[in-house]
Amino acid sequence: MSTDDLVGRTVLFAQNLPEYWVDHHLPAARSAVEIVTLPGFREILAYVTSGSGVAVVGAQVEHLYPRPGLTCVPLAGEPSFDYALVWRTDQLGALAEAFLHQVAS
Repeated sequence: MSTDDLVGRTVLFAQNLPEYWVDHHLPAARSAVEIVTLPGFREILAYVTSGSGVAVVGAQVEHLYPRPGLTCVPLAGEPSFDYALVWRTDQLGALAEAFLHQVAS
């Protein structure tokens, strides 16, 4: 499956996402899909499992949020998600510094 397979489908996104993020997860012909925005992630999952649309999510969603009728299908040719830690630099304590040192080595 690729983003081109989204043509003619209802694609669900969380509200207030930047347009560039939405555009990145759609087929080239944005007008070929119906975009529905919802308050949050749990609502997106509820809509997907009710058959009301599809959503582009990380593959781990199937394991972290198991639901009857929820299946994650990889998108061919798309990069995988990368994860990173984020924290306030003025509040980085000794424990966090030790953790980051261990991760980096």
